[in-house]
Amino acid sequence: DAQLDSVRPAQVQAWLLSLTRSQAMHSKTVLARVFERARFNEATANDPLGVAFELPPEARRESSMASFDADALLAAWDALRGTPTEAAYVLMAFGGLRVGEALGVRCSEVTLGECDGVPVATVRVRRTAGDRDGHMGPDGALKTRQSVRVAVIAGSPAERLAEIATGRLRNGMEWLSGDGPAPGKGRARHAFGAALRSSGLPRMSFQSLRPSWQTVARHRLLLDQSVIESLMGHAMPGVTGRHYERPRPAQLVEAVAAAYARTPVWEHRDD
Repeated sequence: DAQLDSVRPAQVQAWLLSLTRSQAMHSKTVLARVFERARFNEATANDPLGVAFELPPEARRESSMASFDADALLAAWDALRGTPTEAAYVLMAFGGLRVGEALGVRCSEVTLGECDGVPVATVRVRRTAGDRDGHMGPDGALKTRQSVRVAVIAGSPAERLAEIATGRLRNGMEWLSGDGPAPGKGRARHAFGAALRSSGLPRMSFQSLRPSWQTVARHRLLLDQSVIESLMGHAMPGVTGRHYERPRPAQLVEAVAAAYARTPVWEHRDD
């Protein structure tokens, strides 16, 4: 509600500090572009963004860094069975995908196979969902270059993922998650929380699923750290990671299937 010529750096600074760090970073970028366009059109000569600003501190997210064991992840999966959020949950809890990545998978991007007697689903990770339904990022626009990858899910979660994909394709649905248009993070988080509450399960955040998968993969499946980093879309450190470590999808499938054959951690136990 301010004239372009009247905006001063101190006002911008106060506004930025009233936001979260993420909001401030995005808002500063958008406002800078507004002023750039205005100056280009000679609507103003003012440049209040041409100074260094202090940004809000990173918010503490202790709850999102919690880690859940295999039994808790299986219990939460049971609570989500048959819901539009189930597939995204499977991708995060049993495949290590980020929230937006899991919601950005198309049904056609899931392939079910078998390796050494273990069902294995491979999933193309290409894009990320926005906060609201209908807001989907372009292909290739992920957090890092390594984030564009193939994810690998083994065992019962792999078979269920393929079942969901086949059923939704048969019903003419494009996306693996959601109930119509491109799914968004906001509605998925709400549905996830509601399913846990109705089942009497402890609270767990979507962000906790990725570190939970990493913990189980490392300490139960005993996957090599280089395999885990590749599956998570991370670059290995050092010269090897920058220049030489380039595992093919088939190698990742073999590693996950071999580990799962030894320890089928994602299978429900009768006891």
